[in-house]
Amino acid sequence: LVSPDARKYVNAMYESYLSDDRNFACSPVFLHGDLGANHIIYSPDTRSISGVIDFGGMCIGDPDRDFTYLYVDYWGPDFARQFPKYYDDRDMDLLVRKLEFFNRCNPVDHLLTGLKREDDGLARYASKRLEAEAGSQAHR
Repeated sequence: LVSPDARKYVNAMYESYLSDDRNFACSPVFLHGDLGANHIIYSPDTRSISGVIDFGGMCIGDPDRDFTYLYVDYWGPDFARQFPKYYDDRDMDLLVRKLEFFNRCNPVDHLLTGLKREDDGLARYASKRLEAEAGSQAHR
């Protein structure tokens, strides 16, 4: 389903992440698992978050993982670099690299899910995303 170049891209991506012990210097916590702006209830009157909904993807893992969709879909590196205001002793460059890695894992996860569920449409969609990402990395 994926080209040799895409396989090399995925292997390099995981090898790089797994070889850095700093990526694992956290205590696992309960995660929302799908925390995006569409699951955060914001009150414009009080300018504060008044709730979080849809805990169907809840799991245990790296606490940084829950920021992935907010980072990727909405605010990017500038959002992540605001964290020192709220979290002590954070390496913001490491956090940004981790969030980028978590985002690049999505098509791999979708491909494996598509294969497991025998969902050809999901598997093809994920395969195309991997091919596109591998191609864009090759041109960097």
